[in-house]
Amino acid sequence: MRILMVANTPPNSGGVSFHIDRLASNHRAAGHSVDVLWESSLINRAPGALRGYLFGAYATLVSVRGRYSVIHSHGADGFLIKVFLPSRRNVMTSHGDERAVPSMEGDRKSRKWTETLFRTSKMLRRARFRMALQGADVIIALHREEAEAFRRELPSSKVIVVIPNGVDPPNLIPKPEVGNVLFLGNWIQRKGADLVPEIFRLLHVSNNRSHIDLVGPPKETIEEFESSLRPYVSAAGWCSQQDVEAHLSRADCLLLPSRVEGMPIAVLQAMSYGVPFVSSDLPGVRACAQGCGIFVSEATPSSFADSLLRVMSDRNLRESLSQNCRAAVKNFSWSSVSESVRQQYRLDFT
Repeated sequence: MRILMVANTPPNSGGVSFHIDRLASNHRAAGHSVDVLWESSLINRAPGALRGYLFGAYATLVSVRGRYSVIHSHGADGFLIKVFLPSRRNVMTSHGDERAVPSMEGDRKSRKWTETLFRTSKMLRRARFRMALQGADVIIALHREEAEAFRRELPSSKVIVVIPNGVDPPNLIPKPEVGNVLFLGNWIQRKGADLVPEIFRLLHVSNNRSHIDLVGPPKETIEEFESSLRPYVSAAGWCSQQDVEAHLSRADCLLLPSRVEGMPIAVLQAMSYGVPFVSSDLPGVRACAQGCGIFVSEATPSSFADSLLRVMSDRNLRESLSQNCRAAVKNFSWSSVSESVRQQYRLDFT
């Protein structure tokens, strides 16, 4: 079977690219031919929502020329596939409803004039995602709540399945350092990065031994923290998976103040190391990590800081959450995820 995976995201850039890498590796190990069409740096110079349309057209051209039996898009980038390749198997994984993602200046260095086109950009993004849903033969949602939302919107004949993210078993022995907070991900407003400096300031007032470890954000991110706090902040930039695991093994608690998520791999990775989390109350996190951390319903810096302090100061609570993490994470593995996805690639459809 020849498979093309499509994602307008850079390789080694976060959860979606990690998800694709694991699927591609496992599909190849199962004897299939897999190509991955990653982000186009040239196309991504285009303003706003035009990037998605241009990359979608590019993905369709590659699909036509490549004679693939299955096109698996991660997000809405396969929205044109069914128009030009009606007989080709078209699978779409939704890593969160892109129509719900807020357009924020901090996510990309956009030209000033593109901000005036915000409403048009939002409309175009919504239209592209809707076309992708309607054109897909199979829609893979990461959790049940999103799948149910798609079922309410789409015809009853549409195939919608729930296949969560997976996680690798840990390679290191956890040795958590008390007070060591871990932030793992892109330093963007969608991930709640704008809240983190104030969260840590409030935490440090109550626990002056606390430290925050930023994995993903570049080193200059430290400058966004007050000068008196910078000795307690480290920023590692993008790391190899081996280095990410080293950070996880030392973490006391994971901080996830995201505004929107699908099912964050960062949470699953933390759970594999028995690291509890403090997270925004998001469906994708609840679906995989109920009882494994503290959910913050009011996403304010003080609420996050108070919850972090609670986990750090109550070691019995921390140990109970850690045990729940190790038990829950056994339900998620990349081998079972990959096998479930391959079942959706079957070609005996009409």
